[in-house]
Amino acid sequence: MLKRHDGTPIPEDDVRKFRQFVDGHRWIFAKTYAAFCPHEYTLQRESNWEDFAEFFEFIWNNGFDAFYGKKLMQRYFIDYERGWYYFVSHNDVDENGKAQKTATLINRASLKQWELVEEESLFGTTYRWKRLPKERRQPVN
Repeated sequence: MLKRHDGTPIPEDDVRKFRQFVDGHRWIFAKTYAAFCPHEYTLQRESNWEDFAEFFEFIWNNGFDAFYGKKLMQRYFIDYERGWYYFVSHNDVDENGKAQKTATLINRASLKQWELVEEESLFGTTYRWKRLPKERRQPVN
């Protein structure tokens, strides 16, 4: 059973739709970012808008905010069972959390290459993705 970052369960019907999208779409390795930010993406133009928007909104509604690098905050969803995390940009949603038609891609990265680190600051707890040290990285299948 998939859960949100706070531990609350996600309805099985939503999980089924999520997995159907993941399994039914082509994921492309991002060659441009291979050296410092290995990840994959799927394109909206290779999907119908309703399926793409529903997947995007699943990540948005069930995910959490975290940083990549020093400043880039995005919305993330972790599928621990399959070993991937998915992320979308804040710029691609409207004020109601709906995917805008300008949203063109959804990203994912392997938990074999990345870890989520909890950090404390004057403003409370934040999360940041960090690449695992080389000796801890595993090949992505």
